[in-house]
Amino acid sequence: MSDLIAVDRVGKRYHTRSAGEFCTLIGPSGCGKSTLLGMIGGLVAPDAGRVLVDGRAVAGPDPRHVATVFQDPGLFPWRTALENVEFGLELQGVPRGRRRAVATELLAPLGLRDFGGKYPRELSGGSKMST
Repeated sequence: MSDLIAVDRVGKRYHTRSAGEFCTLIGPSGCGKSTLLGMIGGLVAPDAGRVLVDGRAVAGPDPRHVATVFQDPGLFPWRTALENVEFGLELQGVPRGRRRAVATELLAPLGLRDFGGKYPRELSGGSKMST
C-alpha cells in the first residue's frame, strides 16, 4: 500500500516587504515537526542525512543563524524574569553589568518592564512565554 500523501523536495516561496520569506510546518501531533525544527536549530542530531543552514552543515546551536523558541517557556524557577532573560547572554560570557542593561532594555517591549523582579510562578502564562 502506498502512502496517502507523499511530499518530496517540494518548495514554495512567499516574498513580503517586511519578512522576506517564511515557512510553515503542518502535520498531526507526533509526526516530527518539533524534531525537525530541533535539527534545524542544532538541538537534535539527525540519525541519517544532513541539515544545512545557509549552505553549512548544522553541527550544533548557532545563534547567528537560527533562533529557537520553545513550546513551553522553559524558565528557570529560581531565577527572576530579568535573570532568565540574562541567561543567554551569560552563556555567551557577556559581563554582568552589560547583561543586566541589555536584559532590562529587552523587558520593556515585551510588556514586562515592571515584572523583572518576579519569579516564573508569579507571572501569567502569556508573560512566561514572552520571557
